[in-house]
Amino acid sequence: MKKLFVIISALCKIFFHVGDGSFTIPSITHAENRLKEIIGYINSSDTASFKTLYSVNALRAAEELDTRIEYFFALLHKGIDTWHSSCGGEHKEMHYGIIKAFSRYEYKIESGGAEYRIFICEVTADTEHPDELGLYMVQLYTPEKRKTVFRFNEEAWCAGIKLSDELIAKVSP
Repeated sequence: MKKLFVIISALCKIFFHVGDGSFTIPSITHAENRLKEIIGYINSSDTASFKTLYSVNALRAAEELDTRIEYFFALLHKGIDTWHSSCGGEHKEMHYGIIKAFSRYEYKIESGGAEYRIFICEVTADTEHPDELGLYMVQLYTPEKRKTVFRFNEEAWCAGIKLSDELIAKVSP
């Protein structure tokens, strides 16, 4: 019985990181569904529907969102042929009855023979600020730029679409 308790405790520590008032559950179902939705909008060139995925607050805070969405769709105009999960996770926390959760995932994608990485940050729960629910940031970059532009921490996030100058130069007039 004691051995069973030790095994269950170890598994809880691995999967829930209990102790600091927050917990992480490794789940990619929601993120994969969101990516499939984004891919559907890209493949059908539906920028209006893509924009509805963003939270109200992200839409307010995003700079030049319409232009960046145009660049994003122009870069991927041939559609997304394949995608594979690279890394990510979902973070949930509850403090004094307030529940907040966000997911952040990176995927390897191919579009028209070019390989990219797409990083998706989304607020999936916020009982205190419901205007935060939805996509916050979508970042697109090349594998070569991953070490210089990819940041998993929140300080590097920006509302809307984040593209490297190199990618913007490919599609800007």
